[in-house]
Amino acid sequence: ESRIYDEARRLVVSGLATAREGHNGRRRRTLYAITDEGRDSLREWLASESEGIALEHGPLLRILLGREGQPRDLLGAVRATHAHAEQMLKVGSALAQEYLEGRHPQQQEVHLRALTFDYLYRWALFNRDWALRTEAELHRWRDTEPSAAKHTRAVKRIQQAVNENSTDSQAA
Repeated sequence: ESRIYDEARRLVVSGLATAREGHNGRRRRTLYAITDEGRDSLREWLASESEGIALEHGPLLRILLGREGQPRDLLGAVRATHAHAEQMLKVGSALAQEYLEGRHPQQQEVHLRALTFDYLYRWALFNRDWALRTEAELHRWRDTEPSAAKHTRAVKRIQQAVNENSTDSQAA
């Protein structure tokens, strides 16, 4: 979220947006608006070839490099993912209600907003479900060393993921 505000400030400095102070009740807030130059730049960007997807997921990196840690360390990372997902779902549920009741400030753009909502809400669901599965697995571990039982469960987990993809592809 802080990156969004950093980017908004950068757009103001670049002359692509304006900022003015306002209030939401007693709380101060900054209201941003796009400039004509910003609108032209936005149109150029939208017409250009799209960039790829970048994944920055600190807790997942901790799991990947977890051999040097303890299960409790990995559980902390997984719990952080779970908490983040729950927060996203909480915000998303409130946002969904605004759209469903027709009272969101960008209601006229619901046809576009629904596409990103669908992605982000399902991303949060995915992360929550992954965290629950991973936490259950980590609770079985005494250490991060390999074992025959861990290996068997790991291969089964990979097979289940591949099978779900295969089933989903056939249903489509």
